[in-house]
Amino acid sequence: MRPLELLAVDGNGHYPRVVYRQEGLALIHGDARDMRELPAESVDLIITDPPFNVSFSDYGGGVKDSLSPEEYGRWTGEWLRECVRVLRDGGQLYALMPLKWLAYWLPQVPERWHLLAWCKTMAHLHREKTYLRAWEPILWVVKGERPNVLRRSYRFQDDKDWFIGTSAMAEAEAVRLKKRHPTPRPDWLYEYFMVRASEPGMVVLDPMMGSGTGAYVARKLGR
Repeated sequence: MRPLELLAVDGNGHYPRVVYRQEGLALIHGDARDMRELPAESVDLIITDPPFNVSFSDYGGGVKDSLSPEEYGRWTGEWLRECVRVLRDGGQLYALMPLKWLAYWLPQVPERWHLLAWCKTMAHLHREKTYLRAWEPILWVVKGERPNVLRRSYRFQDDKDWFIGTSAMAEAEAVRLKKRHPTPRPDWLYEYFMVRASEPGMVVLDPMMGSGTGAYVARKLGR
């Protein structure tokens, strides 16, 4: 793995906001709109799941999850621009995004963007008589002309192709009960993008890490 020398130090050689570090891993307590510890073009891949502005009250740390659409759009643009700054040329960003606020997100994206559709079963969350939203958009940004790594297909240990599957809600519900996190995501979703869009030893960043799924999967895969 690459060492953590990419993290900037102050005049005394201190890492003022790094709250935990070991070889190949650093946890930084800070604001995703100001990732000053990370120099420009120092990250190969970003995977993140930001707050969706749906009035969750238990994120902690003074995070306000009930902004006006305009405020939420501006906030989104600030952290997206900082993410693009730290990405290397050819680096990629994958961000789960709220369908409700799509129109406020997309004008803020500073690079060419694409939308992926994560198809999943959510029927048990919707008991009213209405059409069910069984997919979730994922923003995909490539910095520059083309991605450095993007496998068309690959095999996992069980020798079966992986893809963005049809149902992850049962797994997410089990994680929610066990981890006590308001918006968990399954490990395999992070693993899918890390294996497809990076190589072992590359630098992966999750600027809004939540309960730590991104860090766990990155360590597991040697990123």
